[in-house]
Amino acid sequence: GLLHVNGLQDGGDTLPELLATPGSRIHLRSADPERAARVVAALVGDAQPEDGWVELDGWDLPAVNSKRRRRLLGYVAADVPVEHGRIARAVRYRRPDLDKPVGPVLAAVGLDEVVAALPKGERTTLRRGGEPLTREQRVLLHLARGLYGKPKLLVLDDVHDRLSDASRARVR
Repeated sequence: GLLHVNGLQDGGDTLPELLATPGSRIHLRSADPERAARVVAALVGDAQPEDGWVELDGWDLPAVNSKRRRRLLGYVAADVPVEHGRIARAVRYRRPDLDKPVGPVLAAVGLDEVVAALPKGERTTLRRGGEPLTREQRVLLHLARGLYGKPKLLVLDDVHDRLSDASRARVR
């Protein structure tokens, strides 16, 4: 989708305009982690900007209802615990309205063989924040969730540093 961010204010500064077309990759960096977090919050629609706007395919992200936002946007944060429940449910969590198989998206992030090796496969119940998956596998599971349903925009928040070289290459 077409992402257009314009006029966002942060600490008295106007952030640069951002126009991203389908397939674009944007790496946001800041010496101030709080500033970066505020920009990400505006991008994912968690915070209504005081000034400026964030549009995705013509939709004002902070103003749309949560159901539409989940259709438009996949958001992956590295340190979010995984909810108690089955792996397939964890992948579908963002888009419970879809009944598509989760296997293809698990394969896309490199978890297909890991999940297949579990005694109950996709029906394996995750406990205590994502066990029996490793920390990296939990991040990849969140990535599968973010990709499920093919959102117009995928935002990765501190994911890169939590992955092995092989997983980073797959994400790229």
